Amino acid sequence: MMQAEPHRGWALPFGAMCFIQAIGPLMMAVLPVAAPMVTAASGMPPQAIGAAASAQGIGSLVALALVKPVIDWMGPVRAIQAGTVLSALGVALIATAQWPLVMLGAFFIGAGYGPMPPASNSIIFQTVPGGIRSMLFSIKQATSPIGMVTAGLTIPFLMAVTLDWRSGIWAVAALSAFAAVLLQPLRLRFDKDEIAARPDKQGAGLWQSLLLPFRLLARGEVALLSLIGFCFTAVLGAVSAFAVTYLVGAHGMSPAAAAGLYAIMHITSMPSRVFAGWFSDQINSGRGTLLFLHLGSMGVLVTLAMMPGDAGYLTLAVTFCLAGFFQAGWNGVIINEIATSVAPREVSDVSASTAAIMFFGYGVGPLVFGALSAASGGYAFAFAVFAAVPFIAAILLVILMRVVRARQAATMARASAV
Repeated sequence: MMQAEPHRGWALPFGAMCFIQAIGPLMMAVLPVAAPMVTAASGMPPQAIGAAASAQGIGSLVALALVKPVIDWMGPVRAIQAGTVLSALGVALIATAQWPLVMLGAFFIGAGYGPMPPASNSIIFQTVPGGIRSMLFSIKQATSPIGMVTAGLTIPFLMAVTLDWRSGIWAVAALSAFAAVLLQPLRLRFDKDEIAARPDKQGAGLWQSLLLPFRLLARGEVALLSLIGFCFTAVLGAVSAFAVTYLVGAHGMSPAAAAGLYAIMHITSMPSRVFAGWFSDQINSGRGTLLFLHLGSMGVLVTLAMMPGDAGYLTLAVTFCLAGFFQAGWNGVIINEIATSVAPREVSDVSASTAAIMFFGYGVGPLVFGALSAASGGYAFAFAVFAAVPFIAAILLVILMRVVRARQAATMARASAV
């Protein structure tokens, strides 16, 4: 891939990638924010939104498996443009309220989002000076919740102004498509003029990418960390997908008020990510931090399972703030734990492997939650069952920390004997 000079004009590409980092989650948030209107207009039960949210997660998982050959073939900017246009098409299909098209649109949104983070990371790595690269990567990641907050605030506003629930969705689709146009000037700087690999090598790269999630997972420590991350994404995916639907159906909120709490939940997730990294450094234990977050997540889910139907807005707001704090602050900590558990040359492969497993959680979580709530005729049972997920993850973390301590003690004993 063409290498840009790392000190020449990095501010514009960096700003563009931060914008894309917000646009992707904005499109991903359309479905949960508009869920009550979409399911009602489609003639589907509210719990059906779980299947659509799972289609988004599966789309992202498929895109993640294919992302390396796609970026090699198109170049990072064109890959982002293609993903943005595909997601915009998916958003537009959501507005049709025809359930097969809604499911297809959800898949397109997830698949379109898949190339955005790795391609944008590639562009930043090429341009940003090494001395500030880590900080700017963190800033870019912190822009992700902005898209979700924007969806929670602007879509209901546009619906109220135009008296048409589809208007907010069309606006997001138009903005997303326009974002692809705005990126065009960057193509000359970052994309190749010809296909990167010969056709015979592209096939091999594709199969290698498809098999990548199954490599390195045979190692116990990597497998446990992957499963712990899967538990986080399954819970976060389910709660995020059903937040608005739950608040409207179980507490009688208006869609606009429920979307506001959805936005508040993701606003809380922004400082949570910073706090989790700081706390991990303070106690010198990333796994202890993950244990703390899982136990907090379990407490939130138990609270939601026991929440009375007449709970006040303030009670629900505090609960969803805690949900955002405990269920979305784990990203940076677990990425670091995974990276430090393997040799430096294996970081890239193991990160892709575990990311695929964690993305699978986004696909499974909403689907299972929807099935549980449909079978029980409410949401309390589904929240109670899901409270077992972070509890299981907490047990795995305790086991993992004990195994690591025993290994370290054995290593020290051997060193002392020598």
